[in-house]
Amino acid sequence: MTNRTTWWSEPYGNHSESTTICVHLHLFLREGFASFAMSSAKLDSTAEFKRRAELLGIAQPIIDAISALHLDSYGRFAFSIAYNPGQADDTPFTDLANRLNGGAPLPAGQLAGLRRLFWESHTLALADLKQRSEHGSESVNKKLPTAERQARAGQ
Repeated sequence: MTNRTTWWSEPYGNHSESTTICVHLHLFLREGFASFAMSSAKLDSTAEFKRRAELLGIAQPIIDAISALHLDSYGRFAFSIAYNPGQADDTPFTDLANRLNGGAPLPAGQLAGLRRLFWESHTLALADLKQRSEHGSESVNKKLPTAERQARAGQ
């Protein structure tokens, strides 16, 4: 059995924000969600991202605003701002949320859904990077998600 902290603690030292993200990723993968770790095809799928946003109850005008800013994939949304989930100061995230809502603060329920979508986007992007670093970019699974296959079939 390998030391569970080795893969995430060494590259980051004692930086609490980076360590927090890596701990969340580690728990996410360890608890049986490894199948949710995405290949680049799913990470960059706008159809899958929109499907997930709708499932989280994010209002259509907010989803449209995300699309208008071209942040409509997990990968783009994850790196749209200089903010890491779990970071003490979430001003960059709330500023983005307000921008998506035309400058007005989002209602608590919408903010929670958007925060979850951002957290999932960030976690999945990190999982993709981890998978690529361990297995090389050529061996990454390229299976398309159902929402992406359906979107392509409709074109």
